[in-house]
Amino acid sequence: MNVDLKKATGGSSVNPFAQIARVPISPSEDPAFAALQRTVKRKKTAHAVLMVLAFVVMFPFFALGLHLFPSKWTVDIHGTFQLLTLTVAIAGFGVGVSLARQIDLVNSYHTILGMIIVPSLILFQPAMGVLQHRFFRKTGRKGPFAYTHRWFGRLMMILGIINVGLGFKLAKAPRRAVIATSIVAGVIAMVYIVNVSWIGRPRRPNL
Repeated sequence: MNVDLKKATGGSSVNPFAQIARVPISPSEDPAFAALQRTVKRKKTAHAVLMVLAFVVMFPFFALGLHLFPSKWTVDIHGTFQLLTLTVAIAGFGVGVSLARQIDLVNSYHTILGMIIVPSLILFQPAMGVLQHRFFRKTGRKGPFAYTHRWFGRLMMILGIINVGLGFKLAKAPRRAVIATSIVAGVIAMVYIVNVSWIGRPRRPNL
């Protein structure tokens, strides 16, 4: 038997096995991609929980306290609790911005609206609350800062709740989460409207 080895040579490479095409790895089998998915999922959950807690529960409830409890609530509790809520919103905002940059959603309507609401609250609400408190201590009555603080806060709460819904739509959130959030927001909104419109704010008795 004669074998011509010249005709059995491979390609131009000295290693004929280097010419074999590599089988691509699917994204689900890529460890880096799997780690990225886990990070994105954790950030998405943290952002949703923090923002729902801040705008659907804490901001409305602590604002509602002004109409459920005596006037002393304003100085002793309302401001402190709303600053705590603002801290929660800032934390959720930071996670959301990080997530948006990671998955390239910085220019989405949900992200843009969030970047308007939270910085506006940080810049204006605490300052207007402090200015009204100082004005009241000097004059004993409400000033323009009180009405600006009140209505600006209500506007930001409404926009925040709307943006929560937009976030659910963008993330394709589970229906049970959307339903639960909608029920809580609806109940708090109805109680708030009833108290503001018909009951009013209780006064501290004169001593």
